[in-house]
Amino acid sequence: MFEDGKDKNTTDQANTTTIDYETIQKFLSDMGEAAYHWDTKQDNFSWISNECKDFSFADGITDMAAFQTQLNPQDAAGRQAFLHELSQAEPGTKRDMSYRIKAADGRGFEVRETATVARDESGNCYIYGRIQPHKQVENFEKDKLTGLYLRQWFLHRIAADNNDVAGHVLAIGIDRLAMYNEAFGAHVTDEIIRGVAERLGGVFQGQRILARVSGDIFGVALPGANAEQVSSIVAQLLASFRSVPVETAEGRVHVTVSAGGAAYNNADDLTRAKDLMVQAETALQEAKRGGRGRYMSYIVNDKQREQFRTWLKTSDTLLTALGGNRLVLAFQPIIAAKTGQVKFYETLVRMVDADGKLVAAGEFMPVVEQMGIARLVDQCISKMALEELKTYPDLTLSINISAWTLDEPTWLRYLLKTLRETPEIAERLIVEITETVALSDMGRARSFVRTLQALGARVALDDFGTGNTSFRQIKELGVDIVKIDKSFVRRMATTYDNRLFVQTLQKLAEGCSVETVGEGAETAQEVEMLQKDGITYIQGYAYGFPSVERLWLGQDDTARLPDNVRALQGTEKKAEQPSSAGAA
Repeated sequence: MFEDGKDKNTTDQANTTTIDYETIQKFLSDMGEAAYHWDTKQDNFSWISNECKDFSFADGITDMAAFQTQLNPQDAAGRQAFLHELSQAEPGTKRDMSYRIKAADGRGFEVRETATVARDESGNCYIYGRIQPHKQVENFEKDKLTGLYLRQWFLHRIAADNNDVAGHVLAIGIDRLAMYNEAFGAHVTDEIIRGVAERLGGVFQGQRILARVSGDIFGVALPGANAEQVSSIVAQLLASFRSVPVETAEGRVHVTVSAGGAAYNNADDLTRAKDLMVQAETALQEAKRGGRGRYMSYIVNDKQREQFRTWLKTSDTLLTALGGNRLVLAFQPIIAAKTGQVKFYETLVRMVDADGKLVAAGEFMPVVEQMGIARLVDQCISKMALEELKTYPDLTLSINISAWTLDEPTWLRYLLKTLRETPEIAERLIVEITETVALSDMGRARSFVRTLQALGARVALDDFGTGNTSFRQIKELGVDIVKIDKSFVRRMATTYDNRLFVQTLQKLAEGCSVETVGEGAETAQEVEMLQKDGITYIQGYAYGFPSVERLWLGQDDTARLPDNVRALQGTEKKAEQPSSAGAA
């Protein structure tokens, strides 16, 4: 009887245990969570429930290594470090992290795991984990250089954050990265980027939303941080870079960063992740323009908000045009003052809209520069211009480069590689940088000029006179050509100071073997005055409007209107404006 009673009690206890276990499983399933128990010493993994709200984990997982195979490979190492940290922690320690998994049916999900540490009397460690799905996610890639996720993941993570709290999004950019590339080479530039990423990872170690959103810009999300807290955090970050160099193979390099921030107020604001990031990057560019190594916060009123929407629409249109090859070159002749013959052409950009209409650069480039995507346009123009030079061996072209492109090592590497592979086009290429760009960092600009000249290309200083550059600085910069801003040329006939400025500059240029261009000449009188003053070249409507036609080819040449322009416009040969290469 005793034995029978014992068996009955044991059976009843087992049944009770089974019922409780099933109850727990049902409770977790109703909550939309999976849960597991892991004996770290024996590496014994068992599910309490392997079903989440929208998916199930694969069967047959009996150890942690098997579970790790369910993770996205790019997340596996991070979770391994997460588990190692937990295994060293005190009982009761609770940690959480997010990662991506592959469900039993092959779909990908982002999940959040909360794990708690327990220990028995012998000190053996057990970990209890609860797993909740965030949402089905795309298969995001990580940056191979830094190990961080890229822009699309960052925007997704911001938008997926359901915390209904205020916070900030930061854009943190490396200052003068192109200068380091020119001084030390691409391998050191990569080490700098990696070193900055590691520094940021240390500063924001409690913050999982950190990504490399573009070449030299990192994104950080700070949920719950108010403006004062963000200013304090960023001040410490900037001070860290100013005081502690980044280690590279060439030794310690002093690197500074700038930062821009955009605030959000609640979860609804987080659905505008793209807008928030653009705002933060806009503030970052303001910080760089204000002297670098500083922090700016994005502040917007109703009028600015409307302007910002317009900018977004314009930038989206431009990005669509880039993807659809709707950006085309326009050419404006630059004339030798003494002979009246075309010496070279300046390449400008035009956008072809959906109706085949040509849109002038003045309608979109100011917005492009504000939105920080000028480098994309520059890269497009550069590639098209270099192809023209390869095709037409008697052609000389000049291209304009923005401040953002000078900070873009990818563009410079592409240009240098092209010029080394096709040295015959180098002497027919002129790269124009503005006076403002040169003034912002003379050392960087000087290095850029010398690098191009060493390969045989020439460099022109554009819009001279709009800033405060002295001719001593021009001589130090070592450019080949100085382009006098049109605001001086167009008032030469009525303003004595303007005429004197042009004459003085020309005399100084002659003494330094620097050629000059008078920009914006519109009348026969302006042309005549520039010729008398000894200006080398003249550019302006007096000699021809910019045209998408290849002006160096004959009117009857079938290639005069490029095929892509003809296709986009859906029309027969058609110039943007009447143009000529003769005198006014």
